Amino acid sequence: MNEYPLVSLIVISYNQQKYIQDCMTSLLELTYPNIELLYLDDCSPDGSYEQACRYLDDLRKKYTDVRFIGNETNHGLVNNLNRLVAVSKGKYVKFIAADDFLTENSIALLVDFMESHAECDLLYTNGIYGDDSIHFPLQQTDSLTKLYHGAQPEGRGLFENLYAEDFIAAPTVMVRRDVYDKCGMYDNQIGIEDWDFYLRIAEHGCIGYLDEVTVMYRFTDNSLSHSASPARRINMQKSNLLIREKYKDKVTDSQTLIDKGYNDAYQDAVHIGNAEYMKFLHDYADRNHVRISWKNRIRYLLYRLHVFKILAH
Repeated sequence: MNEYPLVSLIVISYNQQKYIQDCMTSLLELTYPNIELLYLDDCSPDGSYEQACRYLDDLRKKYTDVRFIGNETNHGLVNNLNRLVAVSKGKYVKFIAADDFLTENSIALLVDFMESHAECDLLYTNGIYGDDSIHFPLQQTDSLTKLYHGAQPEGRGLFENLYAEDFIAAPTVMVRRDVYDKCGMYDNQIGIEDWDFYLRIAEHGCIGYLDEVTVMYRFTDNSLSHSASPARRINMQKSNLLIREKYKDKVTDSQTLIDKGYNDAYQDAVHIGNAEYMKFLHDYADRNHVRISWKNRIRYLLYRLHVFKILAH
């Protein structure tokens, strides 16, 4: 296996039982031979772990090392990511969620690129973006919705582009394992842990892009960025604002993005009506000297009036 560097492939599931077949079948069809597979289920109540275990024997026959972990309590995504990265042994680390799946030659393509671009700390690729109707194997990809069209930012110096927009789709990413030693693990105080991690790499390192479809990125109700759940929306918005704040002194025109992110979040926050979140937003505005739009000033007054009416009753 010397000509094939070890890849630590990390798969995390939570309530994704109906997608396990696509995910696991794709892992069994990968052409790359030297893989350490780390699968973790975060205490799913829907039978995800039991479904995945049906593939365990076949996966152990195929790969260098296969470890399945079933959490007895829910630890959350970031804690699980850090736990698995800490025990990974590969030269490269690759993540997917159990509702996504990989193309057969995906790992081979990623490793080939990383081996021939020693300056590259992280690589992201193209992929297919879709819903429950798409299954493994991918067919007629030209008729499906791709994540990216045309040239994408890469190399050194893309830090400000990445601060302006979290454009890297996490399931497409491969990272050199030693990058975690240089940049640290994922921050469990920030819900968009991958965006924060990419910014740390972009600030001092190099990010590459490969225009090949390597993954099917499925959006579901469990996907944070597509959820209608108020709690998840709050988590996403708070994380977005905290990242803007964390790196604001390293970007030329961060205030414009901070103001826009805040005003967009505030408009939704009034509808959610969570008092703790509203306090977070007001404290954030004070710390970052946010220019609050006149529409949001009116929304705030209406929100306060509504709160006062409830208290009066």
